[in-house]
Amino acid sequence: MTRRYTNTAWMHDRLTAGVLTDAVGVEQRDPRAIGDSRLDAGFIELMKTRLMVGHFRYGIKAEQGVRYDTVGAILARAALYQETGNTEYLVDLANFCMLEFQHPSHPDAHFEAGDDNHEHAKEI
Repeated sequence: MTRRYTNTAWMHDRLTAGVLTDAVGVEQRDPRAIGDSRLDAGFIELMKTRLMVGHFRYGIKAEQGVRYDTVGAILARAALYQETGNTEYLVDLANFCMLEFQHPSHPDAHFEAGDDNHEHAKEI
């Protein structure tokens, strides 16, 4: 029987088998390097710096049982970025996304890998 693959399942199987190629005739890259090449070291450094500053300002509140509306903060930062274009809000937004992932405020928070049924970003 032929297995029907979603795009995500096909890519996962190819990546874990180490046989994904960029295109016909193009030298294969280490799949881990693809993810590394998409990360912006400067952005990650800004995230770390702001997390350190937040630690000294607020301590580790989540570990002390203090709850925050991180989803509201995420939405507010996205609106501020859209309004002003100030990329500082993107760094804050990324940190709030990570904090929400670590200490969910959403009552039904869970991780369920999606597939190609959702549009990731519209071309403009």
